[in-house]
Amino acid sequence: VVYSFIYFSLITVFYSLIKRNQKRWVALLGALMMSVDIFIFRHATMAYTNLAYVVFLSLGLIYLGFWLHSSNKKELLVGSILVALSTWIRASDPFWYIGLIIIVIGIIKNKKQIKQGVGLILATIGIYKFWDVFVKSLNLINSKKISREAIYINALFGGTDLG
Repeated sequence: VVYSFIYFSLITVFYSLIKRNQKRWVALLGALMMSVDIFIFRHATMAYTNLAYVVFLSLGLIYLGFWLHSSNKKELLVGSILVALSTWIRASDPFWYIGLIIIVIGIIKNKKQIKQGVGLILATIGIYKFWDVFVKSLNLINSKKISREAIYINALFGGTDLG
């Protein structure tokens, strides 16, 4: 059910993004073509993280691309949140760095939004680091049977070795 909702959300948001610059029938045709694409549809029927990762990352990058073009702060916020949430699905993949590069390019292009851009870069990295610490703590708990409290306290004070 969750993957069907993510798939439906992808199609709906993709349609609304295309409709911004194209006629309604072009947006409907684009959304239809994406919805019947066998590669994406197959991932919507499997319980893997591939679909959620692709949806968050690609829509986040599309929103950041729109922000580069229009300098709309809402698109910067939504795009960076989606890119940051993609790190919760797959923190090991470096593709979320593309979002940071787009934000840096946008800051260079539009110096009025430097505060928002830098803030969202730091927030994206913060979300990534928070999730990274959380995943590492779960790995330590499972492998060494260390208490969660000890790991969280250790992570708060910058320690890394508990073994």
